[in-house]
Amino acid sequence: MPTPARANIHSSLLAREERTEKRLLDLREVCHIVGVVPTTIYKLMRGGRFPQSIKVGSATRWSAREVNAWIDARLAERKAARS
Repeated sequence: MPTPARANIHSSLLAREERTEKRLLDLREVCHIVGVVPTTIYKLMRGGRFPQSIKVGSATRWSAREVNAWIDARLAERKAARS
C-alpha cells in the first residue's frame, strides 16, 4: 500500500500530466518536442501526416494531446515493424 507521501506525489504527477495534455503548444515547442524544423512540421501537416494547427487570434498553436498522440503512434508503428 502506498504511503501518504507517495500518494500525494502520484496525484501531483497525474494532475501535472493532465494540465500538460490540455495545453496548446507554439511552433517552437512543437519543433522541440518532435525534434524537427518548422518546415518539416508544415510539410507533414500538408500531407495529412501531422496534427493540424489551431488558430488562436493571430497565433498558431497545436494541441499537446494531439502532438503526444502522434508521437505515440510513431512509436507503435516502429514497434509493430520490429515484430
